Amino acid sequence: MKHLVTLCIIILQCHAFASEDSLKSSLNGIIARSGIKRGDIGAYVTDSSKNVVFELNSEKHFIPASISKLITTAAVMNKFPPNTKFHTQIFTDGEQDSETLTGNIYLKGNGDPAFVSEKMWMLVDDFTRTGIKKVTGNIIADDTAFDTERFDPGREPDRNDRAYDAPVGALSFNWNSTTIYIRPGKKSGDKARVFVDPENSFVVLKNEVTTSSKGTDVTADRTESGDHDVVAVRGKIALRAEEHHIYKDISSPPLYAAANFKEFLKQRGVIVDGEVKTGGVPKSAVLASDLEGEPLYRIINDMNKFSNNYIAEMLAKNLGQGKMSEGLNLIRQFLKDEFHWSSDDFNLSNVSGFTRKNSFTARQFVAVLSWLERHFTLYPEFLQSLPVSGIDGTLHTRMKNSAQGWVRAKTGLLNGVVALSGYAGSHDGTVKLFTFIYNGGGDEAHVRDTFDSMASALVK
Repeated sequence: MKHLVTLCIIILQCHAFASEDSLKSSLNGIIARSGIKRGDIGAYVTDSSKNVVFELNSEKHFIPASISKLITTAAVMNKFPPNTKFHTQIFTDGEQDSETLTGNIYLKGNGDPAFVSEKMWMLVDDFTRTGIKKVTGNIIADDTAFDTERFDPGREPDRNDRAYDAPVGALSFNWNSTTIYIRPGKKSGDKARVFVDPENSFVVLKNEVTTSSKGTDVTADRTESGDHDVVAVRGKIALRAEEHHIYKDISSPPLYAAANFKEFLKQRGVIVDGEVKTGGVPKSAVLASDLEGEPLYRIINDMNKFSNNYIAEMLAKNLGQGKMSEGLNLIRQFLKDEFHWSSDDFNLSNVSGFTRKNSFTARQFVAVLSWLERHFTLYPEFLQSLPVSGIDGTLHTRMKNSAQGWVRAKTGLLNGVVALSGYAGSHDGTVKLFTFIYNGGGDEAHVRDTFDSMASALVK
């Protein structure tokens, strides 16, 4: 009997080795058929027992792009409990006489990355129960919980007006971005219908879009103009075209948030006579409303599912008590303490990965995945935050094959950079941890498809 058990173990081990050899051959074959230079790829794959399944240039440093958010996620979750909530508050000063407040109203941000329209509505709804219907003074936007640095110096240096390059601030709203919607007019030649959502006085639209008999070619450019932004929308939209939308960032987080606050108050019957300004809440002010934001695990879900740069930087600033430099230092220290990496082993310049200065190896990212997997109080929420192949997030259109639903991974993309890092499950119950990074001058879409094929091979 003893010999029989030993024989069975040997047979199982041989089967496992054969499977690993088959997988290595499959992955090497995918890379060979892709035509991608092997030197441009960093790859590392292990199973849950930490046995190395495949590696290629696994110790070579690469620009990782947005899979850098995996490191930010680990450091933030290690510091803050998953149910951590950030508050947004309303204060008032002066005197309330019946329905009139003779004084100012203050909107104070405390670094909530998920303060969006729904939350603004809830905050205003709570405020209406004070009975105030008219404010004679101004709306003051308090952004002082963070420093005034809007753009992390570690980001790519060239600024643009795209939503992925949004500024950050302690008082921020709707990811500091706005959506422009364009619909055709009733007939060819008519001016198109253009909307900003939500409507507010900070974003001023300039509509130069006409309705055409056929063809749609619409552009939008945002420029800062004093205390507001102007978005010029130009081009043409086909008569029977579906609604077209464009996302833009905004220039001033506190003024944008406060302008929307004023509109939300108006919708609930609260009129503010004064202007929108920035400033601090005085010690004499009275707390009128206090809104708890979404728990941290949901915020991280939004960050990783959709690779949101703004959320990553907001969380890092919270980590550093309002200073990005402090947040970065704490994340670097986390890597040194938990993984025993020295300053020469990596370079973390930007927490979202929106930079060409970050430098890590494929093996290091698998180490972070493994660390998270071992921490039960963090791992379930972290795993849920990752895009699911063929289902949602940045993977919703990818791997719609036998691997659909079996890969949970963070994506990364910059010019000349493609990355994929996460977990691949299989029907036999095993899980593989993997990281694929490409730095080169080839077709990024082709590299992405190649990585999808490699991840799919891990599922089989």
